[in-house]
Amino acid sequence: MTDRSEMDDELELFFSAGRAHAAQPSNDLLMKIAAEADAEALAREALVAAQARPAPRGLWAGLVATIGGWPAMAGVLTASAAGFWIGFSAPAPLADGVSWLNDTAYVSDYLPSYELASALE
Repeated sequence: MTDRSEMDDELELFFSAGRAHAAQPSNDLLMKIAAEADAEALAREALVAAQARPAPRGLWAGLVATIGGWPAMAGVLTASAAGFWIGFSAPAPLADGVSWLNDTAYVSDYLPSYELASALE
């Protein structure tokens, strides 16, 4: 086995030779790197331009875009149609002529009364 200082001296020879000759890239390499960078920049610009959508035009297009597009608009229209159907096809009146729509006792069971609101003050 050799001495540590001898190994360090040999390594120092290699390191000093490397420091003495600074590596410079060739012009061909620099031109290829610049060409690849330009191509990548153009590709990214093309990708961004392809992904950009034009602004919606008109009142209805703006409304649809604000709601969230056509999938969201389909959900809103479906819920509206279901609400209209449920409201239009109310159950028939009961046998004694009282409908659940006209039953104020049912509604008043769940609404707070004025006395309760004034008692809290």
